[in-house]
Amino acid sequence: MTYRLIEGDGLTVLGTLLPVYKNRVRCVYIDPPYNTGHPLAYADSRPSGAWATMMRERLTLVRDLLDQAGSVWISIDDNELPSLRIIADSLFDRVATVVWEKRVNRENRSTFSQAHEYVLVYARDAAAFKKSRHKLSAPQLRTAYKNPDGDPRGPWQPVPLTVQAGHAATSQFYTYTTPSGRAVTPPPGRAWAVTLPRLKDLEASGALWFGAKGTAQPVRKRYLESSALELTPSTLWPASEVGDNASARSELIHLMDGDARFDTPKPVQLVQRILQIATDKDSLVLDFFAGSGTTAEAVVRLNASDGGTRGCILAQSSELFSDGSGKIFDYMVERVCRVAPKDTVEVFRAGA
Repeated sequence: MTYRLIEGDGLTVLGTLLPVYKNRVRCVYIDPPYNTGHPLAYADSRPSGAWATMMRERLTLVRDLLDQAGSVWISIDDNELPSLRIIADSLFDRVATVVWEKRVNRENRSTFSQAHEYVLVYARDAAAFKKSRHKLSAPQLRTAYKNPDGDPRGPWQPVPLTVQAGHAATSQFYTYTTPSGRAVTPPPGRAWAVTLPRLKDLEASGALWFGAKGTAQPVRKRYLESSALELTPSTLWPASEVGDNASARSELIHLMDGDARFDTPKPVQLVQRILQIATDKDSLVLDFFAGSGTTAEAVVRLNASDGGTRGCILAQSSELFSDGSGKIFDYMVERVCRVAPKDTVEVFRAGA
């Protein structure tokens, strides 16, 4: 578990990493300049063609760094989204576009209050990524499990025992008699999900529920003890789940003793969710537009929460803050050293 912080232009750093880390990186997350032309803590204005060339050069090298199930996650807004799509589509398999709620307060000075940004999700091999990606833990699903009949196997959730009739075999059409003696059949257009012998076995094992009076059409019990409380990731990520720019800035102010510097940092929770989906506990993570170091803190937090040993490599140029108050790289190093376990941070400065 090592957090490597490298000072240098992303393109140069990627070229240096390639011989050593080819096919070893599981997840790349980057938050590149959006090329808005707005005054920020860093330079964010260049001709659109130059911006596209910069991104293509770097993403071309990224492809060879990814392992077979590796993925690339890119934060972006509407400004350069079309150009980025063309570039990424030519290099990777498209997986999804996440819409992230970046602000919850309305901006009344604008024509429209811009409340969202995107995270583009690409993979070296979409099929391999699908097999390896993780669902999201959803402990809130536990509340759907009850135990009204005192089943010794514990809480359960009712699951329908019928399916569409058009996909059913002849053996799935029959009348079943409930414990109360009532004869039941599936609704019109439906068939039983299992055959009659299988349904009788389920009843004998106590895995069916016929309602409190024993007269209802049966449902199958899905037990909490054998259920994975997980959800397939959605493409809509609200601020209530992963934070927004304002909450991220507040956290940064607290961590850095009031020195936030960045007006719109990404929330650690946002990147942490990406890592929860895209990485295993021992994966390698890469960010070559490291900025304030959010990616490293997300790796630190996730390792602490699940006992992982993920490593990460962050690259940031020698660029100064726009007000000349110092290097962005130095700020990132300070932040990561404040959150990472002792002796896990390696710093490689330009010219050293």
